[in-house]
Order: sequence, then structure tokens, then C-alpha cells
Amino acid sequence: MNLPDSISTIREFNRLYTKYLGVFDRKIFSTELAWSEARILLEIYLNSLETLTDVAKFLGVDKAYISRIIKKFKDKGLVEAKRDSKDKRKYLIEITPTGLELVETINLESNKQIFDLFEDMSEHDIALTLNAMDVISKKLR
Repeated sequence: MNLPDSISTIREFNRLYTKYLGVFDRKIFSTELAWSEARILLEIYLNSLETLTDVAKFLGVDKAYISRIIKKFKDKGLVEAKRDSKDKRKYLIEITPTGLELVETINLESNKQIFDLFEDMSEHDIALTLNAMDVISKKLR
């Protein structure tokens, strides 16, 4: 196996898939959120992340960056931050009903996007693609 050729193939796939997902679009789907912001809101919801530190560690990003995003979410009424009753130094992040509606919209639109991607594939091709995704996921863990 020629590793430099493999690297090129992997990078080409990454560019193709991030383009398909709309990672660089200014707004995701019909929301006011950028792709990275939507991802952060979804991860808070899906993984029950309670603090800035939890979010930053989970996503492997800078705490200051997450802090700016959470402030933006608070300003838009998507989350609330409440002082932790056990540790007054911490603030717990809670998604508001407005934030939950947005999460539902993003989930529905994301599911539709993936459905559209696979819609014209045969059952066999879908199975092959899902198996490849599973292998990649396991190898990268």
C-alpha cells in the first residue's frame, strides 16, 4: 500500500463529504446557526453535556470558543445557564424549549439529507456503504 496515495484519497473523500454536508455554508438548513454551532447544540442535547468544560472536552475544542458559542445560544434563547447548586463556581447548561425545537428541526433536516443521499442506492450499495462506515468508525476509535 502506498501511504501518500492513501492520504490523498482520504483527504479527497473528506473534502467531498464536508461539501455535501454543507460544513462551510453560512447557515445550516433553514436555521440561523452555522454548521459548527448546530453541531455543538446537538452534542449538548444528544450527550447530556452539562457544562462548558464537558462540551469542550467532548468536542476537543477550546473552552473559550465554546463559551462564546454558549453566550450566543443564551442570547438567542436556545440555552440557559444556571449556577450549580453543588458547586457555585460552575454553571449548568440547559436547552430551552426553543432550543429543543431547533434541535428537532436540525435532526429532521439531517435525516432528510442522509435519506436523499441514499435514496437512489440499491439495498446492496447501502449495506456496503454502512459496513464501510462501521469499519472506519471502529478503526478510528
